[in-house]
Amino acid sequence: MSVVGGSLSSNGGETFLWTATGGMEGVGDLAGGGFQGSALAITPDGSIVVGYSFSATGAEAFRWTRTGAWWVATHFARRPLT
Repeated sequence: MSVVGGSLSSNGGETFLWTATGGMEGVGDLAGGGFQGSALAITPDGSIVVGYSFSATGAEAFRWTRTGAWWVATHFARRPLT
């Protein structure tokens, strides 16, 4: 089983991945912005995490893989959910 989300660490608001075998693991942050982000979904096998983080240009959607590779989607504007 795997769980993802966001939690406060010594770095700031950090995206995390939790597994029964490995415990809680911070997955890092995008360069250039404040250390803040959260994971929103994970594949059933736990190999891919998606969420958001902040870079120098603002909020960015990302895909993170177990190998540590980051893929950033296009920049999106922050706006309140209605």
